[in-house]
Amino acid sequence: MRKNYRLLAVFVALVMLAGLVTGCGGGGEQKAADAKEIVIGGNFEMSGNVATFGTAAVNGAKLYFEEVNAAGGVLDKQIKFVTLDNKSDATESANVATRLITQDK
Repeated sequence: MRKNYRLLAVFVALVMLAGLVTGCGGGGEQKAADAKEIVIGGNFEMSGNVATFGTAAVNGAKLYFEEVNAAGGVLDKQIKFVTLDNKSDATESANVATRLITQDK
């Protein structure tokens, strides 16, 4: 049961990250190619009503990125995983997403 919960947490985290990464494309191809690391941001519920799910997703994603980095990273670049708490609030979630796109890129 615990293994299934971890797999679910990793899956949820990756789906959320894929959505964030997909929405951040365009305009920075040369800058991204020259970067020393790949920054991936996560907008998670780490406090509030559904913090249990967000915390599990963060832990699963961190474990995954640690394993990827230990294996050499992606395209010989390490992954930097930035997580922010949206406090289980829709307005805060929008603010966090904006911050991840504009500041923590």
